[in-house]
Amino acid sequence: MLGLTELLIFTPIIAAFALPIVALIMLVRDGLEGTQTAIWVLVIVLATVIGPIVYLIWRTTDSGKASRSNFNQGPTI
Repeated sequence: MLGLTELLIFTPIIAAFALPIVALIMLVRDGLEGTQTAIWVLVIVLATVIGPIVYLIWRTTDSGKASRSNFNQGPTI
C-alpha cells in the first residue's frame, strides 16, 4: 500500500506524463489550422507541465472558442 510520501512523490510525476497526452489529444480533436496546431504542439511538448495547463485554460477562454468555431464553420459564400 502506498503511503502519503509516495503519493506526494508520484502524483506530480503521473501528472507530468498525463497532462501532455490529454492536451495533445484535445488539440488534435479541436481541429485548429496548421500553424496554430504546430505552435501549441511545441508549447505542450517543450513546457511539459505548464504548457498543457496553458493550452487547456486557453481553449476554455473566448479566444480559444472563437478559433475553433471559425475553423469548423466552413467557407462562406
